[in-house]
Order: sequence, then C-alpha cells, then structure tokens
Amino acid sequence: MAADNRERKGADMTEQARTVTFDQIGVEVGEREWQEFLNAQRSGSFCCIRGYENNRGEIADHWVQFGISYPNIVAADVATLTEIIEGRKPFALEVKYGAWVDGRGEQFNRKATDRSPMTITLTLDMTDARLRAAVAHVREHLLHPDEATVQYDKAAKGAYSLGEGHKTFYIRDCLRVHKVVHKRGDYPFKASSQDVAIRDAVRGDLRVGRYRQFVMDGRWDSMTVGGQSILVDGIEERYFIAAPEQVKAVAAVESQG
Repeated sequence: MAADNRERKGADMTEQARTVTFDQIGVEVGEREWQEFLNAQRSGSFCCIRGYENNRGEIADHWVQFGISYPNIVAADVATLTEIIEGRKPFALEVKYGAWVDGRGEQFNRKATDRSPMTITLTLDMTDARLRAAVAHVREHLLHPDEATVQYDKAAKGAYSLGEGHKTFYIRDCLRVHKVVHKRGDYPFKASSQDVAIRDAVRGDLRVGRYRQFVMDGRWDSMTVGGQSILVDGIEERYFIAAPEQVKAVAAVESQG
C-alpha cells in the first residue's frame, strides 16, 4: 500500500536486520483497540503525529489539539469576524500570494511567454475596502458553507472513514499547533487572484484556518496522545501501542534503513 512509496522507511529492511522489533516494544492492536484508545482521550488534548507524509511528499512531525469541535470553532470565528466588522476589534493582515506578472507589472492567474512568476506581499488593515470585503465574505461562508462533497462515517473520537469497505481512516477534528518539516514536499508555483488570496489569508488567520486532517494510510510513524503512542509498521501494515519513550527506539532503528 502506501509503504511502497516510503523509501525513507527502508522498505527493503527485513525483520532479521532489525535490532529492535515492534513486537518487543509494543502491544499489537486492531480496529476495536484503536477506537477504544481514541475514545478515551480528552477533547483538546495535545497530540503528536510523527513522520507523517502528505500527498506532496512532505514528511513532518505535527503537534495538534485533538478531538476539537468544528462547529464550536466556527461559532467562535464568526463571533470574532463580527467584532472586526463592527469595529470592536482591530484587524490587520499580511497577504502573500503568487501571480504571473508581465513587463507592465500587470498580474495574471495564468502562465504566458511574457509573464514571470512572482510572490506579491500586501499589508492591509480594515481601512482597506479589499480586506473589509474579504472579512465579510469569509464570515458569510462560515455561516452558510457549501454542501459537503465527501461524507465521512465517525469511527471514534477524531477518527473517520469513508464507510464500509474503505480501510483507510482519517484523523480529523485537529487544530494545528506546531510543525517540524524533515523533508520538503514538491509544491509547484501557484498563482491566485488578489481577492481570493486575501480571503484565504483571512481564513488562515482564524481557528478554522488551523483545522487539520490526516490520512492515516500507513505513511506515518507514530501518534502520541494521552501518554501513549500508536506505532505503524509500514512494511507489514500492523499497529502497536507503546510507551512514548519507546518510539525513540523505533525511530533510531528505522533511521539505519
């Protein structure tokens, strides 16, 4: 499965070559134990997902708050935006976005032979009509969101699937706290219109902008929350619960692959 895509994991490393095995440091768990483990966690607990690889090839450690209520953070953000619109809360923002720029300095969303890729930086406050419009747009979208195109089934606290027959599960309901990148991903240049870039920056400054989802399809090393760690053996696709300090032993072994 996803293990084939992880050269970093040392997919050709056999059990005999390991000095420490997953069985020696953890207890193997199945789906039911997964669910029980997650359901026992306190909402808002700090969680660390180590060695997570996204679809751009980035590998990073993520610290998040686990099991948060998305409707609650939306309500809090709507209240914040209302205060900003009514002038009861000051608001200023730096906006960075990509654009294709021609020799006359005009910005475009699309590439052309006479245009060069550039990163544009704007600093805006609520005296600027563009920021006022973006704040109002984001608030309206939070109040009346588009209909969801993907329906998830909740399997446990913070964990979802796409329904029966789908093995991959998703850790959702997380708020980003911190990230350490170990391998940079392949992110191509992306151009955006100025209006869209300002809206994205407003949303990114809110709690909903810190909302994260993780696809737990084997391209991760461990998930630590509530004083316990879940490890994944990406070669055999088995899962283990272990004490967090034991995660370092596994990381040390895999770094030799």
